[in-house]
Amino acid sequence: QNAAYDFFPNQYQVFYRTQSRGRGSMWYDPVFLVRTLDGGLQWRKRHYRVKRASAPGTFFFSALDNGVTSNEFWRIVDAADDMSWALFYYAGAAPAAGLEYTGAVLATPDGHWPTGGSCDNGTFDEQIIKRIQEAH
Repeated sequence: QNAAYDFFPNQYQVFYRTQSRGRGSMWYDPVFLVRTLDGGLQWRKRHYRVKRASAPGTFFFSALDNGVTSNEFWRIVDAADDMSWALFYYAGAAPAAGLEYTGAVLATPDGHWPTGGSCDNGTFDEQIIKRIQEAH
């Protein structure tokens, strides 16, 4: 698990392109609320460069954080036909800090868990958990 995604009380995942960079390049800026050791709350932000990998729906992310480079491989696992949600899986490392991690992000436009109801093979929640386990 990666605390940057899994343990903060509030997060925003922002993806965007810029015209000034090369083809196939975009940026990812996660903004997240950190609970400090003294119980306070502070907003933090990271800035990742994103490049498409060779397989469709796969991407390489890199960020520099306090002198430590993090490299991550992301892939789109699944998405609703109407784009009301998308499921991403990631695996990353910051070798200089001795960190390796994996995880998943279920993204929705409003940040709420989708109300998918039942699917052919169980509830929406069960299917999402199954897809995350299969991606790992």
